[in-house]
Amino acid sequence: MGQGWICLHRKIRECDLIWDDKPFSRGQAWIDLLMQVNHEDKEIMFNARGVIVKRGQRITSIRNLGEQWGWSRTKVKLFLEELKKAGMIEFESDTKKTLVTVINYGIYQDIDTEKVPQKSHRKATEKPQKDTNNNDNNINNDNNNTPLPPTGETPIHDFNKHSNLENTKYILNNKEYKEWEYIRDNKELWNVIKEWMEYKDERTPRKNHHYQTDKGITKLLTQFVNANKKYGVEIVKAVVNDSIAAEYTGVVWDWLEKKKKSTNTGSYLDTI
Repeated sequence: MGQGWICLHRKIRECDLIWDDKPFSRGQAWIDLLMQVNHEDKEIMFNARGVIVKRGQRITSIRNLGEQWGWSRTKVKLFLEELKKAGMIEFESDTKKTLVTVINYGIYQDIDTEKVPQKSHRKATEKPQKDTNNNDNNINNDNNNTPLPPTGETPIHDFNKHSNLENTKYILNNKEYKEWEYIRDNKELWNVIKEWMEYKDERTPRKNHHYQTDKGITKLLTQFVNANKKYGVEIVKAVVNDSIAAEYTGVVWDWLEKKKKSTNTGSYLDTI
């Protein structure tokens, strides 16, 4: 006992039976970090700039980790500090992101292929490798502040099988959505939309927080655009943050006018 290692598939994070029970334990949070980092170097778009995220690294935020683990931001930061002190990770935080680097990532990931029969090794790793690549694509998408332009192609897409954020990007990438250029030219608005979709994806049960069709997401995008045109991104962002803080299933658009009239930049949660 205590020697060797096992392969742990990233799909374990989709198992409600063992992964949605919050708050996470410290061990569960550590395993989650190992499964989130890149398995190879990737260039992503972050704040409209190309950024290299190396093998064993992940760009995230203290807030996102806290929401995933069911922890306060203070607890997340203390845990990362302890991992850093123990020589397990390095991390750097600023107002926009947290870069986590797992030290000696190869210890947890590399397989000694010389000791594994080639045929059985290929069979064991073929599907996990596919999903790992998908994970890296999701990492790239998660940190891309601007959706791509429509390609003119509309491949078959099952909205029930994908996250709200993935479905939103699919619509912006593949559908002729009339406000695409407006969202493209308003990166701050896109970040607010992205934050809301990430919140919805992290909530359970999924059926209460999942937009089932492209019409549902398109309608929501139009609401974001109209609100941004009328009230500005700061007010829209404040209302979205208040809706998230209240753990509501939808954005409370009625708060826009209250936020506009109020001289208090704080939350409305004590006044409604």
